[in-house]
Amino acid sequence: VFETFSTVSTIHSSFKQGVYMSTATKKPEASLDAAIEERIAMDAKRTVEYTPLGCASPIKLSPAVVYRYFAARTRQGARAPAEMVEIFLKVCESMKLNPFNRDAWIVGYDGKGGPEFSIITSIQSLMKRAETHGEYDGLDCGLLLEGPDGTAQEVPGQYYRRDKDKILGAWCRVYRKDRGRPTFVSIPFETRAKDNKFWRDDPGWMICKCAKAAALREAFPQEMGGLYTEDEIGDSAKVLEQVIDNTVRKGLRDKLKPAPVVEVAE
Repeated sequence: VFETFSTVSTIHSSFKQGVYMSTATKKPEASLDAAIEERIAMDAKRTVEYTPLGCASPIKLSPAVVYRYFAARTRQGARAPAEMVEIFLKVCESMKLNPFNRDAWIVGYDGKGGPEFSIITSIQSLMKRAETHGEYDGLDCGLLLEGPDGTAQEVPGQYYRRDKDKILGAWCRVYRKDRGRPTFVSIPFETRAKDNKFWRDDPGWMICKCAKAAALREAFPQEMGGLYTEDEIGDSAKVLEQVIDNTVRKGLRDKLKPAPVVEVAE
């Protein structure tokens, strides 16, 4: 099966090595040549070029680059569908995200109903967007710890005593110069916690990151709406609908054609 290559030279180099040679004729098949040229033309048309937020130079993204660097397969080997990659390109372009700086990527999971894929971003990307906004005026963040009477108490920062304190969640206040009141968000611990090394080693830091991300989205809906971090979503979460409006998704689906697949005799 032919997989995407980014340049003609790479493809021709593969031919010279006999990677895509028929064992019967020892020559590249004509249908494979045609498929290669068609796929190169498709990638050229879908390449986007833009200058990411905070960068001085533009970058180029194509489906081939996304598949190679920013769309990991699931554990069972499933790849993100072409529609998801196309949407990823449009999201990065419209929101000026830089995948090369880990602003965004595609993550996949093997769900009960089959593979599921989500577009996610990093907390650093959200903070960068806030700090470049003219109305951003800082934030406060901390833990919600269980008090002596069983109620939640706001504690600044991520410090807590593991042997005595119970984390109930986290809170965050984001301040804007053009608003009289801060945007306040609190996140229950059980809705975000996962059974992995990061959450076991530093649950306070992890839940605070979730609270920051949620508060920043609410404070800056136009600049960050629909951008979710990996810490916020579960293994089977479907956040694609929150990233792209349904009408946009439908328009992309109508335009996309399945990538050519060519089988070569072994």
